Amino acid sequence: MAALLDVLTDGLRILWVRLRNQSFKADSDMTRKKATRPCNCGYLGHYNRRCRCTPDQIARYRGKISGPLLDRIDIQIEVPAVPTEELQRGGG
Repeated sequence: MAALLDVLTDGLRILWVRLRNQSFKADSDMTRKKATRPCNCGYLGHYNRRCRCTPDQIARYRGKISGPLLDRIDIQIEVPAVPTEELQRGGG
């Protein structure tokens, strides 16, 4: 099983970057960002939309991410939804 996990996560260690007609291989020392929705419907913690998911559905959704994959992520942060008006006026 560990060998299978190594094969599946090799793609996480090597990053192919394509810019226009050129591509190059980069090592995983580069910063890599991953994003996911907070739940199935995507509205958990939203400032003006209500989440339709039950606590059990949220737990199952978050449980889909394997422990070995999470072990390779150094920092996890939650970024709240920002109102469109705030983004358009520049925040701050």
